[in-house]
Amino acid sequence: MDQESLDNEIIEDKLKLAARRNRKRIRWSSELDALVAQTEDLNTCRWIIDQVFLMKDSIL
Repeated sequence: MDQESLDNEIIEDKLKLAARRNRKRIRWSSELDALVAQTEDLNTCRWIIDQVFLMKDSIL
């Protein structure tokens, strides 16, 4: 397993856990090597983006 896919898996696991803790309604799927998160409201979309940026430094 290469480093990039490992990082993607870590990000996916942490993001899903944070979403459950914060009771966010998000539909998850995967396309090729990408995690896809879908939601119906803009605030949750922004929350997802913010979470990824907050995690970025601690993971990579």
